[in-house]
Amino acid sequence: MPPPPDFDYYKELQLGRIAPAEDIKNSYRRLALIHHPDKNPENRVAATAAFQKIQTAYETLSDPRARAIYDARSSCSTTLPSSGRSPFDSEDDNDDDDNDVDDDFDDDFDAEKTFADFIHGQFGRGGPPGYSSQGYSGFGPFFHDGNFGFYSHRMDPEEMRKREEEREKAKEASRQRMANEIRQRMEREEALAKARKEAKMAEEKQRMAEKEGREMAERAKNEKIWVAEQAITQEEKQRLCLHSEVWSKEKFPKKVKCEACGQKRGIVGYRCPHCALLTCQVCLNKFNEARKAP
Repeated sequence: MPPPPDFDYYKELQLGRIAPAEDIKNSYRRLALIHHPDKNPENRVAATAAFQKIQTAYETLSDPRARAIYDARSSCSTTLPSSGRSPFDSEDDNDDDDNDVDDDFDDDFDAEKTFADFIHGQFGRGGPPGYSSQGYSGFGPFFHDGNFGFYSHRMDPEEMRKREEEREKAKEASRQRMANEIRQRMEREEALAKARKEAKMAEEKQRMAEKEGREMAERAKNEKIWVAEQAITQEEKQRLCLHSEVWSKEKFPKKVKCEACGQKRGIVGYRCPHCALLTCQVCLNKFNEARKAP
């Protein structure tokens, strides 16, 4: 059996033991450029030795099967006794026997079966915590799919799918929350606008009702005066009328003659709703001042 490597392949490539294949390739290319003998002509011997270590580490770790074997051997080497005997050696193995049929370790070694036997030998048939016949389910992403000693940095596909579904659910919940907030804000704005419109209409209705009430009261007073004074003609009613608080505004195509002062002052006139008197602005102001007088 070949002796275990005298240096750590992962440390040589400056990587962790769960590094993905892409990181192994990138680290090898970077270090190869640094330690290549042609790049170090002044220290070619040391550069060549370093380059050979990098090359050896890369050739092993870039091959999944060779990497699994290396990981299994390196993990077991930490538990070897002082005699240096490997748990993979049988009782009849002799390191000095040049005719050992297991010298070609890479070809004959079954990493999964041997490493499982080693785990059983170290911890009993039950194995360490988290171990089962299907692999190291309790060790999270380090072991999966029953590949003993084969490290993987990837998450379980089912777990990835569940996390993706949770993220999508969170996004959908956020979108629904934002949509609800926008809808509620629009509903509040519509309700406020409707309330303002209704309040304005109610105010206008109240104003019109008050105006109609005043006009009815004014007409009642004028009717009483006209009856008392026996006013029959339009001229008699206009002379005795108390006139309205609010006159209707009328516009004519040419200057109109005021029926109160007899002058033509403009094309706009004002008519009393009770006696139909048409006046100019000047006379209207006089009538309003007279109404205010005690």
